[in-house]
Amino acid sequence: MIKDCHDAEGLMQLLEEHRRSFDIIHVGVSWRRLAWMQDAGAPLVEGVVMPKLLTEKLMARALAVAGDFKPHDVGSILWALATLGVAPEPRLLAAMQRRALATEHDFIAQNVAMLLWALATMGIEPEPALLRVMQRRAIATAGDFDPQNVSMVLWALATMGIDPQPRLLKAMQRQAMVTAGLFIPQNVANVLWAMACFDTSPSHISVLFVECMAARILSMREQLGVEEMTQIHQWLLFCDLHPEWRGKLPRSMREVEEEHGVAFREALATASCTTSRLQV
Repeated sequence: MIKDCHDAEGLMQLLEEHRRSFDIIHVGVSWRRLAWMQDAGAPLVEGVVMPKLLTEKLMARALAVAGDFKPHDVGSILWALATLGVAPEPRLLAAMQRRALATEHDFIAQNVAMLLWALATMGIEPEPALLRVMQRRAIATAGDFDPQNVSMVLWALATMGIDPQPRLLKAMQRQAMVTAGLFIPQNVANVLWAMACFDTSPSHISVLFVECMAARILSMREQLGVEEMTQIHQWLLFCDLHPEWRGKLPRSMREVEEEHGVAFREALATASCTTSRLQV
């Protein structure tokens, strides 16, 4: 029934009618449905009161069933909240982090990626214990990571200003090389931008990783958007300022710089101008 709701008013009515029987599955599907409505441009509400009231009631119901949360529930609900721009109620956030710690061995690649991405998007720094556990699970499940998962984890850690454990960074770089042919421009740009944020020195694997990403950029010449160009340009600027990377930048990445350098600089200038206008 929840999946048949096309606006928040219908979802609110369903919640009112079946509130006592709303279990963790219903709560999770409801949050994801709201996020889908927003992504799809569907009308969330008719008035101003409805979204706040609905999110408060869903938050309260989520807290009531938080003891049943499994890794999928934690990851997907946090993802939905981040997508909607709704900060989790502090008690719910604490309960989610406790459940993540209690069920750590059941976390799969997608759960880890969604959890870290959501926390970073909402500007929430995870508890140190949770961060250690999620990095450990990412290492353990690295072979199951797809390009989006790799991109989300590295972007999230960089956004939170957290350097990944060395084993995790190597695992993500290896998986990126294995799945390089499936990377889309946003994935490539996010991982290169994250590499610059981590201020990493070149190693054998990191140089090979950069070479793979450069080859992927060159294969998607016409697909790069302004945001991706800006991020890649920031990575190239980092390399220009890093004495070790300057001497070890792969030929393919130099080709990227030669072929797209002007466009990258223009994209960065455009992004800077837009930001300046927004801040005025």
